[in-house]
Amino acid sequence: MDFPTASQNNSNRKFNIVISANSKTLDPLDTAPPADVEAERWVIGSIFLSVDLLDDLAGLRADDFHDPTNAAVFAEMLSLHAQGLPVHNAIVQKHLGSDDAKSRVYEIAASVPVAHHVEHYAAIVREKAALRRLRIVATNLLATPAYRRTRQKRF
Repeated sequence: MDFPTASQNNSNRKFNIVISANSKTLDPLDTAPPADVEAERWVIGSIFLSVDLLDDLAGLRADDFHDPTNAAVFAEMLSLHAQGLPVHNAIVQKHLGSDDAKSRVYEIAASVPVAHHVEHYAAIVREKAALRRLRIVATNLLATPAYRRTRQKRF
């Protein structure tokens, strides 16, 4: 599809601008999924500073975290808290299997100086998780044969 262009014979114009749409259809899945890894880190780091915050974040789940390492760290924190064990960075690090997750624990614990606004960051993590889930549902819907037939008839 071509859009209007500036006339080549128009002497009043300094540039001849041609805008044309790429023939490739834009795929929404070519973009990165909604995520805020920094908010995820702030949530985890805040909990290391004040374990009582886990009770305030009861609705937050490990699968709300986009980064798999952050999700593993948060899942371990939830597991330790549910067992009545202390949620301390050294204990969480000891229970994690991968070296990446173990090094991430100390990195997060050292990078979050205060536990303020954890509810705000948790809300961001929840919102991004909801957007990712919505994207999956929409993608699955668009992939259904019924939708493809309806779309082909309209155009």
